[in-house]
Amino acid sequence: MKLKRASVALLLAALLVVATGAALAWSQGYRLFAIQTGSMSPAFPIGALVIDAPPSADGPSSGDVITFRTGAGFVTHRVVESTVGGLTTKGDANATDDPWTIPQASVVGRVIAVAPRWGYVLVFFKQPAGVAAVVLGLSSIILLWQLFFPEESADEKARQSRSRDPGPPRPRDVATPPQGVKAARGASTFQAR
Repeated sequence: MKLKRASVALLLAALLVVATGAALAWSQGYRLFAIQTGSMSPAFPIGALVIDAPPSADGPSSGDVITFRTGAGFVTHRVVESTVGGLTTKGDANATDDPWTIPQASVVGRVIAVAPRWGYVLVFFKQPAGVAAVVLGLSSIILLWQLFFPEESADEKARQSRSRDPGPPRPRDVATPPQGVKAARGASTFQAR
């Protein structure tokens, strides 16, 4: 019982710390993106998770890897050139520069870290079925825990405490002969147990 409560408390504390940290990072402008194409290979392979810091006030410079917004979604590429008209970008695995010029306002962030294969986890959690699967999995674990480690009922606890503590010793009853029967002289009396 104590182990169960300690485990649940530890799990809730860990979830609270992670949620608080994520909310704080989100409010400061940090974002997570999954790499879904091979245009940035080998530095950022398909399925990698990139962490973006908010864009700096002076803007990205040549060589920075940025994530920017396009009409089709978000793209993470390297800055080739920064001019007054905007940014020229290119995927590391691409032979030519991108056919567009990115305005500074479209930049979402600058990549500061990458975690290979963790992008799959982000994509999984963005799907409704992914969240439902996690909820179902946690519910199953809780139900299995209760099945294999059932909580003792109040009656069982009381019975166990009585069996461990017999209480004060009781005096032994002395048996008396039934009515009409006299005890013989010199006969010893017996004690009922």
